[in-house]
Amino acid sequence: MWNVVFNKGFGPSFPVRLVKCSVKEAELLPTADSLYWDSPISPDGIQQSLRLLSWIEENKNSNKYARLLAGDDQEHTSVMASSNLRRAVSTGMIALSARLLRGEEAPSAGGHRQEQIYVMSALQ
Repeated sequence: MWNVVFNKGFGPSFPVRLVKCSVKEAELLPTADSLYWDSPISPDGIQQSLRLLSWIEENKNSNKYARLLAGDDQEHTSVMASSNLRRAVSTGMIALSARLLRGEEAPSAGGHRQEQIYVMSALQ
């Protein structure tokens, strides 16, 4: 909701978007949920994450950054980390899903999967 309200510009429709979101936020007051603080990934965010996934998979053989994101770089290692916001975790899970699913096939010592996303509240 944050993106829908604040990232679409401050033109004539801004007050309408703000009021609509504020009403929805008020409906969530009895719960521990929030649209402003920790909103779920939006449909736009899902599409952007899928485009990033496609870019990584299409370019991992020719682009060093795509190769690193894909977890296929033989010279460098990488760790996946995310803030604890739902939309950030969702973005990582979607965009790096090929890497995460590949990791399921190769358990590491201790019975843990080799690939995981570390959720770190300090990244908010």
